[in-house]
Amino acid sequence: MLKPVQSRAEKYFAKNQNKDRQLHAEREKARQETLKHMARLRALRLAVEAADEKTVKETVSAKETTKKTKPSPG
Repeated sequence: MLKPVQSRAEKYFAKNQNKDRQLHAEREKARQETLKHMARLRALRLAVEAADEKTVKETVSAKETTKKTKPSPG
């Protein structure tokens, strides 16, 4: 008599286990996508900062070169 009830409970438990696994997989996939997106944004930010720094150095260096090559008045 307990057998059909137990079998039904086992099926219900297995069904819920599968739902949990699927939900976990979906969450993990979303998490990985978020991490990938964040890494891409970070790489872009670092590239922009490096380009800005390079531009600043070139500008400073060009200004120093111009100052050194100008003849002094007088």
